[in-house]
Amino acid sequence: MTKIKFFVILIISILCVLLPQIANALNYEQISEIAKGITVLIDGCNSGSGVIYQRQGNTYYVLTAKHVFENSAVGCLAIAPDGTRYEINSNDVIVPIANVDLAVVSFSSNQDYNIATVGNSQQATSGKNVYVAGAPEPSVAIPRRTTLVVSGNIVGRQSSQEGYELIYNNATSRGMSGGAVLDAQGQLIGIHGQGDRIDKEKTGLNLAIPIETFLKAEIANLPKPGSDSTPLSSPEPQVEVNYSTLENQLKTLAWKEANDTTVKLMLQLVNRESEGWFTKESLAQLPCEDLKVIDSLWQKYSRYYKPPSFFEKFEKEHTRFGFSVQKTLFEEIVHQQGARDANAFNQFREKVGWIEYESISYKLDAPKGHLPALTFPVIFLAERSLTAAPIPKSYSLVIHCH
Repeated sequence: MTKIKFFVILIISILCVLLPQIANALNYEQISEIAKGITVLIDGCNSGSGVIYQRQGNTYYVLTAKHVFENSAVGCLAIAPDGTRYEINSNDVIVPIANVDLAVVSFSSNQDYNIATVGNSQQATSGKNVYVAGAPEPSVAIPRRTTLVVSGNIVGRQSSQEGYELIYNNATSRGMSGGAVLDAQGQLIGIHGQGDRIDKEKTGLNLAIPIETFLKAEIANLPKPGSDSTPLSSPEPQVEVNYSTLENQLKTLAWKEANDTTVKLMLQLVNRESEGWFTKESLAQLPCEDLKVIDSLWQKYSRYYKPPSFFEKFEKEHTRFGFSVQKTLFEEIVHQQGARDANAFNQFREKVGWIEYESISYKLDAPKGHLPALTFPVIFLAERSLTAAPIPKSYSLVIHCH
């Protein structure tokens, strides 16, 4: 009888420990909703992700990976869960712990965003289910950055290497660095940022920095607001835009007139026709859907056929102009040199023939990606200088939209 009582007590004790954990475990749909509500996309410089972990008044703090901002000479955009864009100055990036791959950025907004609930990363032991949230870089199958929430399991733990300790088998991609690692209750237990590789090939294992590592430093050095960023939302245009003039000009190969009309349409979209020039804020307010319409028209009417080479049987169709063409060329340069910085953009300018304002060519045989040359009006009105102009910030909007 004594043994029976012992086993009954033992079973009850085990159930008392396990049942609360089972009851608190959320399903994938619930975890996904939580993750997408606290995930921020980092864009415009290097691609990354982040998690909203704190709010003080109208200032939101985002925890992310430090390497997202390395080798970046231009400003970045923090894209909130609702799609609102906030400018981040790379000089305002806070590194809370030396030799640990963490960074904190902040933005100000009167919008009501969700804040991550902090969990206990010490309980993230082998076999525990975890979720990694982040937005991979665009690909052929997924051409726009989209927040993904990937399920997996903790498979081990290592001694700290730049802060990285947690090891898991969730599938991740470039652009997800800095994203949240959540436990089965949807609580923040780590920051994703490293993939295991052998001979440059991914092994399928990834690593995160435990949240406790950051919390210890945060208590001693609470991050302060980096800057008073203004929310850069993407509202629907208040005026109806007619693209028929642009289409007719492109159809008749009137490239200069089409380039001028494109500038006028973009000014119309952000209600700056009377000013006749863009600010950084107004550039970020350009609706993506309208930019896509303009881009599609430029692509449609700049198609040409290249004679086949000796080894080819048929002529190939090519598209010479458009935002998407420019983006592809720029991304190729970034991929080759491994950094999205001012040097990459200077190489891009040379490739598309943007050497001087007077050198703009309005012919179909102009360099690929040469038109539309919308950055030049922005350059001369903003800085009167090619070298000091903040082109990458405006160009990052096109990258994000496509």
